[in-house]
Amino acid sequence: MRITRALRPDGIEWPVNPDGSATNRLELLTKVNGLAHDQAHDALSDVHATIAVAKLIRDKQPKLYDYMLNIRGKKDVIRLITTGDAFVYTTGKYPKEVLHTSAAIVLGEKQAKRDSGSFLIYDLRHDPTPFFDMSVDEIIDAWQWSRDPDKVRLPVKSLKANNCPAVSPLGVLDSAAQERIGLNIETIQRNMNILKPRHAEFTEKLLQATAKMDAERDKTYESEPKDCDTQIYEGFVSDADKTLSRAIRASKLDELMSYEAKLQDNRLKQILPRYKARNYPTSLSSDERKAWDEFCYHRLLDGGDNSRLGKFFKRLEEKARETELTPDQRYLLEELQLYGESIMPVPDDSQAD
Repeated sequence: MRITRALRPDGIEWPVNPDGSATNRLELLTKVNGLAHDQAHDALSDVHATIAVAKLIRDKQPKLYDYMLNIRGKKDVIRLITTGDAFVYTTGKYPKEVLHTSAAIVLGEKQAKRDSGSFLIYDLRHDPTPFFDMSVDEIIDAWQWSRDPDKVRLPVKSLKANNCPAVSPLGVLDSAAQERIGLNIETIQRNMNILKPRHAEFTEKLLQATAKMDAERDKTYESEPKDCDTQIYEGFVSDADKTLSRAIRASKLDELMSYEAKLQDNRLKQILPRYKARNYPTSLSSDERKAWDEFCYHRLLDGGDNSRLGKFFKRLEEKARETELTPDQRYLLEELQLYGESIMPVPDDSQAD
Protein backbone atom coordinates (compact mmCIF):
# COMPACT_ATOMS: atom_id res chain seq x y z
CA MET A 1 0.00 0.00 0.00
CA ARG A 2 2.84 2.39 0.81
CA ILE A 3 4.60 1.97 -2.51
CA THR A 4 1.29 2.17 -4.39
CA ARG A 5 0.44 5.42 -2.64
CA ALA A 6 3.87 6.86 -3.38
CA LEU A 7 4.23 5.74 -7.00
CA ARG A 8 0.86 4.87 -8.56
CA PRO A 9 -2.02 6.10 -6.37
CA ASP A 10 -4.61 6.64 -9.13
CA GLY A 11 -7.92 4.85 -8.80
CA ILE A 12 -7.66 4.35 -5.03
CA GLU A 13 -9.00 6.59 -2.26
CA TRP A 14 -6.30 7.42 0.29
CA PRO A 15 -7.14 8.24 3.92
CA VAL A 16 -5.50 10.96 5.99
CA ASN A 17 -5.15 11.62 9.71
CA PRO A 18 -7.02 14.54 11.34
CA ASP A 19 -3.86 16.64 10.97
CA GLY A 20 -3.86 15.99 7.20
CA SER A 21 -0.91 13.58 7.20
CA ALA A 22 -1.04 10.36 5.19
CA THR A 23 -2.09 7.14 6.89
CA ASN A 24 -2.39 3.59 5.56
CA ARG A 25 -4.26 2.04 8.47
CA LEU A 26 -6.21 -0.96 7.26
CA GLU A 27 -9.55 0.04 8.79
CA LEU A 28 -9.34 3.49 7.17
CA LEU A 29 -8.29 2.14 3.77
CA THR A 30 -11.26 -0.21 3.71
CA LYS A 31 -13.66 2.51 4.87
CA VAL A 32 -12.76 5.15 2.27
CA ASN A 33 -12.71 2.54 -0.52
CA GLY A 34 -16.02 0.93 0.44
CA LEU A 35 -14.52 -2.46 1.32
CA ALA A 36 -16.11 -4.78 3.86
CA HIS A 37 -14.35 -4.74 7.22
CA ASP A 38 -17.01 -5.24 9.87
CA GLN A 39 -14.74 -6.03 12.81
CA ALA A 40 -11.47 -4.11 12.62
CA HIS A 41 -8.64 -5.82 14.54
CA ASP A 42 -10.50 -9.13 14.61
CA ALA A 43 -7.93 -11.53 13.16
CA LEU A 44 -10.09 -13.22 10.52
CA SER A 45 -11.84 -9.98 9.57
CA ASP A 46 -8.45 -8.30 9.11
CA VAL A 47 -7.29 -11.15 6.87
CA HIS A 48 -10.33 -10.77 4.60
CA ALA A 49 -9.87 -6.99 4.57
CA THR A 50 -6.18 -7.33 3.65
CA ILE A 51 -7.10 -9.64 0.76
CA ALA A 52 -9.70 -7.09 -0.40
CA VAL A 53 -7.11 -4.31 -0.33
CA ALA A 54 -4.68 -6.48 -2.32
CA LYS A 55 -7.41 -7.07 -4.90
CA LEU A 56 -8.01 -3.33 -5.03
CA ILE A 57 -4.36 -2.73 -5.97
CA ARG A 58 -4.48 -5.54 -8.52
CA ASP A 59 -7.59 -4.07 -10.13
CA LYS A 60 -6.52 -0.41 -10.12
CA GLN A 61 -2.76 -0.76 -10.63
CA PRO A 62 -2.21 -4.20 -12.20
CA LYS A 63 1.30 -3.47 -13.52
CA LEU A 64 2.57 -2.39 -10.10
CA TYR A 65 0.81 -5.33 -8.45
CA ASP A 66 2.34 -7.87 -10.83
CA TYR A 67 5.79 -6.30 -10.52
CA MET A 68 5.78 -6.37 -6.71
CA LEU A 69 4.48 -9.94 -6.71
CA ASN A 70 7.21 -11.08 -9.09
CA ILE A 71 10.09 -9.40 -7.24
CA ARG A 72 9.30 -10.86 -3.84
CA GLY A 73 12.07 -13.47 -4.02
CA LYS A 74 15.50 -12.88 -2.47
CA LYS A 75 17.46 -13.48 -5.68
CA ASP A 76 15.27 -11.09 -7.66
CA VAL A 77 15.69 -8.37 -5.05
CA ILE A 78 19.47 -8.78 -4.97
CA ARG A 79 19.61 -8.71 -8.77
CA LEU A 80 17.82 -5.34 -8.76
CA ILE A 81 19.63 -3.55 -5.93
CA THR A 82 23.22 -4.64 -6.63
CA THR A 83 23.60 -3.18 -10.12
CA GLY A 84 25.32 -0.09 -8.74
CA ASP A 85 22.37 2.07 -9.77
CA ALA A 86 19.91 3.89 -7.53
CA PHE A 87 16.53 2.28 -6.88
CA VAL A 88 13.28 3.29 -5.22
CA TYR A 89 12.78 1.90 -1.70
CA THR A 90 9.58 2.14 0.33
CA THR A 91 9.80 1.22 4.02
CA GLY A 92 8.40 2.24 7.39
CA LYS A 93 11.97 3.25 8.28
CA TYR A 94 11.43 6.39 6.19
CA PRO A 95 9.08 9.11 7.53
CA LYS A 96 5.42 9.35 6.58
CA GLU A 97 5.96 12.94 5.43
CA VAL A 98 7.67 11.54 2.31
CA LEU A 99 5.20 8.63 2.03
CA HIS A 100 7.84 6.29 3.48
CA THR A 101 9.66 6.36 0.14
CA SER A 102 13.07 7.49 -1.11
CA ALA A 103 15.79 6.63 -3.60
CA ALA A 104 18.67 4.54 -2.29
CA ILE A 105 21.87 2.84 -3.34
CA VAL A 106 23.64 -0.18 -1.92
CA LEU A 107 26.87 0.57 -0.07
CA GLY A 108 27.79 -3.00 0.81
CA GLU A 109 26.63 -6.29 2.26
CA LYS A 110 26.90 -6.93 5.99
CA GLN A 111 29.67 -9.37 6.77
CA ALA A 112 28.34 -11.33 9.75
CA LYS A 113 26.96 -14.77 8.93
CA ARG A 114 23.71 -13.97 10.73
CA ASP A 115 23.28 -10.96 8.42
CA SER A 116 23.49 -12.93 5.19
CA GLY A 117 21.51 -11.12 2.52
CA SER A 118 21.40 -7.91 4.54
CA PHE A 119 22.67 -4.78 2.78
CA LEU A 120 23.63 -1.32 3.96
CA ILE A 121 21.89 1.26 1.79
CA TYR A 122 22.28 5.01 1.60
CA ASP A 123 19.30 7.37 1.34
CA LEU A 124 20.09 9.56 -1.66
CA ARG A 125 17.75 12.25 -0.38
CA HIS A 126 20.73 13.45 1.71
CA ASP A 127 24.11 14.93 0.80
CA PRO A 128 26.69 12.39 2.08
CA THR A 129 29.49 14.96 2.48
CA PRO A 130 29.05 15.55 6.27
CA PHE A 131 29.48 11.84 6.98
CA PHE A 132 32.66 11.06 5.02
CA ASP A 133 35.13 12.32 7.63
CA MET A 134 33.35 10.92 10.68
CA SER A 135 35.23 8.42 12.81
CA VAL A 136 33.78 4.96 13.40
CA ASP A 137 32.56 6.05 16.86
CA GLU A 138 30.98 9.19 15.45
CA ILE A 139 29.21 7.09 12.84
CA ILE A 140 27.88 4.81 15.59
CA ASP A 141 26.62 7.81 17.54
CA ALA A 142 24.90 9.27 14.46
CA TRP A 143 23.38 5.87 13.69
CA GLN A 144 21.75 5.44 17.08
CA TRP A 145 18.21 6.60 17.58
CA SER A 146 17.59 9.73 19.64
CA ARG A 147 14.63 11.89 20.64
CA ASP A 148 16.71 14.98 19.95
CA PRO A 149 15.32 16.49 16.72
CA ASP A 150 18.56 18.42 16.16
CA LYS A 151 20.86 15.41 16.34
CA VAL A 152 22.71 14.51 13.14
CA ARG A 153 21.21 11.28 11.82
CA LEU A 154 23.06 8.89 9.56
CA PRO A 155 20.88 8.23 6.49
CA VAL A 156 21.93 4.58 6.23
CA LYS A 157 19.48 1.71 6.67
CA SER A 158 19.60 -2.06 6.48
CA LEU A 159 17.71 -3.88 3.76
CA LYS A 160 17.14 -7.63 4.08
CA ALA A 161 16.67 -9.17 0.67
CA ASN A 162 14.65 -12.11 2.00
CA ASN A 163 12.05 -9.89 3.73
CA CYS A 164 10.13 -8.98 0.54
CA PRO A 165 11.28 -5.34 0.57
CA ALA A 166 9.29 -2.89 -1.58
CA VAL A 167 11.93 -1.95 -4.15
CA SER A 168 11.64 -0.89 -7.77
CA PRO A 169 13.84 0.62 -10.51
CA LEU A 170 14.44 4.36 -10.42
CA GLY A 171 12.67 4.65 -13.77
CA VAL A 172 9.26 4.31 -12.09
CA LEU A 173 9.82 7.63 -10.33
CA ASP A 174 7.93 9.86 -12.75
CA SER A 175 7.47 13.59 -12.19
CA ALA A 176 4.22 13.14 -10.23
CA ALA A 177 5.83 10.59 -7.91
CA GLN A 178 8.85 12.85 -7.44
CA GLU A 179 6.55 15.62 -6.30
CA ARG A 180 4.62 13.32 -3.95
CA ILE A 181 7.75 12.11 -2.14
CA GLY A 182 9.55 15.47 -2.31
CA LEU A 183 12.59 14.18 -4.18
CA ASN A 184 13.71 14.86 -7.73
CA ILE A 185 16.07 13.00 -10.06
CA GLU A 186 18.57 15.88 -10.05
CA THR A 187 19.06 15.61 -6.27
CA ILE A 188 19.45 11.84 -6.52
CA GLN A 189 22.06 12.12 -9.28
CA ARG A 190 23.96 14.89 -7.52
CA ASN A 191 24.25 12.91 -4.28
CA MET A 192 25.26 9.78 -6.19
CA ASN A 193 28.07 11.71 -7.85
CA ILE A 194 29.26 13.01 -4.47
CA LEU A 195 29.15 9.53 -2.97
CA LYS A 196 30.86 7.66 -5.81
CA PRO A 197 34.54 8.68 -5.29
CA ARG A 198 34.42 7.92 -1.55
CA HIS A 199 32.03 4.97 -1.70
CA ALA A 200 34.59 2.29 -0.74
CA GLU A 201 36.15 4.31 2.10
CA PHE A 202 32.76 5.26 3.56
CA THR A 203 31.45 1.69 3.30
CA GLU A 204 34.50 0.31 5.10
CA LYS A 205 33.85 2.64 8.05
CA LEU A 206 30.22 1.58 8.13
CA LEU A 207 31.15 -2.10 8.18
CA GLN A 208 33.60 -1.43 11.02
CA ALA A 209 30.82 0.39 12.88
CA THR A 210 28.35 -2.47 12.42
CA ALA A 211 30.97 -4.98 13.58
CA LYS A 212 31.67 -2.91 16.69
CA MET A 213 27.97 -2.50 17.50
CA ASP A 214 27.39 -6.23 16.98
CA ALA A 215 30.29 -7.06 19.29
CA GLU A 216 28.88 -4.77 22.01
CA ARG A 217 25.44 -6.29 21.57
CA ASP A 218 26.83 -9.81 21.80
CA LYS A 219 28.83 -8.89 24.89
CA THR A 220 25.73 -7.51 26.57
CA TYR A 221 23.71 -10.56 25.59
CA GLU A 222 26.34 -12.97 26.88
CA SER A 223 26.53 -11.16 30.21
CA GLU A 224 22.79 -11.40 30.76
CA PRO A 225 21.47 -14.44 32.60
CA LYS A 226 20.12 -17.02 30.18
CA ASP A 227 16.47 -17.94 30.41
CA CYS A 228 14.71 -20.84 28.71
CA ASP A 229 11.90 -18.60 27.41
CA THR A 230 14.35 -16.65 25.24
CA GLN A 231 16.81 -19.50 24.64
CA ILE A 232 14.11 -21.31 22.67
CA TYR A 233 15.14 -19.18 19.67
CA GLU A 234 18.81 -20.21 19.85
CA GLY A 235 18.43 -23.48 17.98
CA PHE A 236 15.99 -25.92 16.44
CA VAL A 237 14.19 -28.54 18.49
CA SER A 238 14.74 -32.19 17.55
CA ASP A 239 12.04 -34.11 15.71
CA ALA A 240 11.53 -36.33 18.75
CA ASP A 241 10.92 -33.33 21.00
CA LYS A 242 8.63 -31.77 18.41
CA THR A 243 6.49 -34.91 18.57
CA LEU A 244 6.50 -34.81 22.36
CA SER A 245 5.59 -31.11 22.34
CA ARG A 246 2.49 -31.85 20.28
CA ALA A 247 1.59 -34.63 22.70
CA ILE A 248 2.06 -32.29 25.67
CA ARG A 249 -0.33 -29.72 24.24
CA ALA A 250 -2.95 -32.44 23.73
CA SER A 251 -2.39 -34.25 27.01
CA LYS A 252 -4.61 -34.32 30.08
CA LEU A 253 -3.55 -32.26 33.08
CA ASP A 254 -2.65 -35.27 35.24
CA GLU A 255 -0.33 -36.57 32.47
CA LEU A 256 1.47 -33.29 31.84
CA MET A 257 4.55 -33.60 34.01
CA SER A 258 5.16 -37.23 33.02
CA TYR A 259 6.72 -35.86 29.81
CA GLU A 260 9.52 -34.04 31.64
CA ALA A 261 11.81 -37.08 31.76
CA LYS A 262 11.11 -37.91 28.10
CA LEU A 263 12.18 -34.52 26.71
CA GLN A 264 15.75 -34.34 25.41
CA ASP A 265 16.13 -30.58 25.09
CA ASN A 266 17.00 -28.95 28.42
CA ARG A 267 15.19 -25.76 27.38
CA LEU A 268 11.92 -27.67 27.04
CA LYS A 269 12.49 -29.42 30.37
CA GLN A 270 12.63 -25.99 32.02
CA ILE A 271 9.70 -24.59 30.05
CA LEU A 272 7.33 -27.47 30.89
CA PRO A 273 6.71 -26.42 34.54
CA ARG A 274 6.11 -22.85 33.37
CA TYR A 275 3.70 -24.12 30.73
CA LYS A 276 1.73 -25.82 33.47
CA ALA A 277 1.80 -22.77 35.74
CA ARG A 278 0.72 -20.39 32.98
CA ASN A 279 -2.10 -22.57 31.69
CA TYR A 280 -3.25 -24.41 34.82
CA PRO A 281 -2.34 -22.13 37.76
CA THR A 282 -4.90 -23.64 40.15
CA SER A 283 -3.44 -27.14 39.68
CA LEU A 284 0.02 -26.41 41.10
CA SER A 285 1.32 -28.34 44.07
CA SER A 286 2.82 -26.39 46.98
CA ASP A 287 6.35 -26.93 45.65
CA GLU A 288 5.32 -25.98 42.12
CA ARG A 289 3.53 -22.88 43.40
CA LYS A 290 6.61 -21.85 45.39
CA ALA A 291 8.87 -22.26 42.33
CA TRP A 292 6.44 -20.31 40.13
CA ASP A 293 6.07 -17.48 42.67
CA GLU A 294 9.84 -17.20 42.93
CA PHE A 295 10.17 -17.04 39.14
CA CYS A 296 7.49 -14.31 38.92
CA TYR A 297 9.14 -12.36 41.72
CA HIS A 298 12.51 -12.23 39.97
CA ARG A 299 11.03 -11.68 36.51
CA LEU A 300 8.97 -8.68 37.62
CA LEU A 301 10.98 -7.11 40.44
CA ASP A 302 14.68 -7.75 39.82
CA GLY A 303 16.43 -4.43 39.28
CA GLY A 304 14.47 -2.31 41.74
CA ASP A 305 13.37 0.92 40.04
CA ASN A 306 14.61 -0.47 36.72
CA SER A 307 12.65 -3.70 37.03
CA ARG A 308 9.74 -4.45 34.73
CA LEU A 309 7.17 -3.46 37.34
CA GLY A 310 9.26 -0.51 38.47
CA LYS A 311 9.29 0.95 34.98
CA PHE A 312 5.60 0.15 34.55
CA PHE A 313 4.53 2.06 37.66
CA LYS A 314 6.90 4.93 36.90
CA ARG A 315 5.34 5.34 33.44
CA LEU A 316 1.85 5.33 34.97
CA GLU A 317 2.90 8.11 37.36
CA GLU A 318 4.27 10.16 34.45
CA LYS A 319 1.03 9.80 32.50
CA ALA A 320 -1.12 10.58 35.54
CA ARG A 321 0.64 13.95 35.94
CA GLU A 322 -0.51 15.08 32.51
CA THR A 323 -3.13 17.80 32.83
CA GLU A 324 -5.23 17.23 29.71
CA LEU A 325 -6.34 13.65 30.33
CA THR A 326 -9.99 12.81 29.80
CA PRO A 327 -11.99 11.01 32.53
CA ASP A 328 -11.84 7.82 30.45
CA GLN A 329 -8.06 8.05 30.18
CA ARG A 330 -7.71 8.56 33.94
CA TYR A 331 -9.97 5.57 34.50
CA LEU A 332 -7.71 3.45 32.27
CA LEU A 333 -4.64 4.57 34.22
CA GLU A 334 -6.33 3.57 37.47
CA GLU A 335 -7.22 0.18 36.01
CA LEU A 336 -3.63 -0.34 34.87
CA GLN A 337 -2.41 0.60 38.34
CA LEU A 338 -4.74 -1.98 39.90
CA TYR A 339 -3.61 -4.57 37.34
CA GLY A 340 0.06 -3.98 38.20
CA GLU A 341 -0.68 -4.28 41.90
CA SER A 342 -2.67 -7.47 41.32
CA ILE A 343 0.23 -9.28 39.62
CA MET A 344 2.89 -8.02 42.02
CA PRO A 345 4.38 -11.14 43.63
CA VAL A 346 4.70 -11.31 47.39
CA PRO A 347 8.20 -12.46 48.40
CA ASP A 348 8.63 -15.36 50.76
CA ASP A 349 10.75 -14.93 53.88
CA SER A 350 14.03 -15.79 52.15
CA GLN A 351 13.43 -13.23 49.39
CA ALA A 352 12.33 -10.56 51.87
CA ASP A 353 15.61 -10.98 53.75
